Amino acid sequence: MNLQERMSAAHRALLPRDKVVDIHDEFQRKARNSDYEGIEFFTDRHLNFRNVALGFGDYTILGAAFEAGGGQPSAVAIHATYKERGAEVWVEHFVSDDIERDVGTVGEKFLQAAGKLIQRVREAPRAFGNDEALQAYANDVAEQHFPGLPKNKERQIYHHLALMHQLLTGAL
Repeated sequence: MNLQERMSAAHRALLPRDKVVDIHDEFQRKARNSDYEGIEFFTDRHLNFRNVALGFGDYTILGAAFEAGGGQPSAVAIHATYKERGAEVWVEHFVSDDIERDVGTVGEKFLQAAGKLIQRVREAPRAFGNDEALQAYANDVAEQHFPGLPKNKERQIYHHLALMHQLLTGAL
């Protein structure tokens, strides 16, 4: 296993390719949810890992560093990966309009971010794919339902794994 490319090329060359799993943190963490914006490249390892390893891994939209939960967020963010430019994976950040702690509720902020995500998914369905997490976000927006922040994080992870599965199996 090669975590974070913390191995010299010479040492890596000694390992048989069929024993290597390449794991890399592709998520660009920001200090606050309100700091995320737009889109950015995430990974293309799924396209070329077979040249150097048996498998590959990432830390989805969580990143490798553990951060314990805090208090009420000033903004709610949803990080959704999608297929771009052939089969590269990019991430788009959907952040609530309300980004001040004393403005709006967490549920309202979630629905703002989820509404932006669902609008974008409808504009580019072949880019985001189709999975239960995206369907759950659409249901929440339609019903004006806030499932809680842990469920939001779970759905982001589920969507990323489902997208990667669809790319690896040729379904997307």
